[in-house]
Amino acid sequence: MPRRSTPALLLAALLAAVVVTAAAVPSALAAPKGKPGVTPPGVPPGQPFQALQKEIDGLTTQVQALQATAPQPGLMWINPLELTLGFSSTSTAVLDLVGSGTQQGLVVTSTGLTADVLQTGLQVPLGFAITGVRVCYASGATGSFVNAAQLVEFTVPPTLPGATPLNDVLSSPGNATITCVDTTSAVSVDPSAGGPVYLSLGLTFTANEALVIRGVGLHLSPVSHP
Repeated sequence: MPRRSTPALLLAALLAAVVVTAAAVPSALAAPKGKPGVTPPGVPPGQPFQALQKEIDGLTTQVQALQATAPQPGLMWINPLELTLGFSSTSTAVLDLVGSGTQQGLVVTSTGLTADVLQTGLQVPLGFAITGVRVCYASGATGSFVNAAQLVEFTVPPTLPGATPLNDVLSSPGNATITCVDTTSAVSVDPSAGGPVYLSLGLTFTANEALVIRGVGLHLSPVSHP
């Protein structure tokens, strides 16, 4: 067998070194494992700013996830069929069969030109405040309508008189009109913090006729605690 020359031996050794170095490069470029208790995985030891930024990025992701699932303001419909007339009322309130009757809702019929009141107690989810009221109804043939919306909140234990955070006057929509109207006063009533809350709707009758309550909604907003 012929002997290799010295240059050939040097070339072979150089090529072997290149192969070994190339094989070691991927492991050197891999994400560092970090130092337990000092830097998180993926951050080389001795680089505290990179470690801090990685922690900040993780916290930002968690905050964004919590914000995405946080309660949001919205409208919660309550049962208008639970509204009752005041004790001294001269009107009558009956339920027309929803879905098949000509009125479809809580039908309140007056004995003539007068004013009356519908009222009910309110329950809202814990952590939400009432910021407004929406009333949807059909006015009477001669213009009888819902003229006011009032929220009354009692202290705990309930004592008289109660606070009145909302007492809005509502305008007439016209004769035989189906409408939805919202209160406009800026209020925030938190039953869990203040006490029980009651809703009253004022009715104005212009003749011996009926108006129909189709729906009552509460505008709710999450309560922000300091």
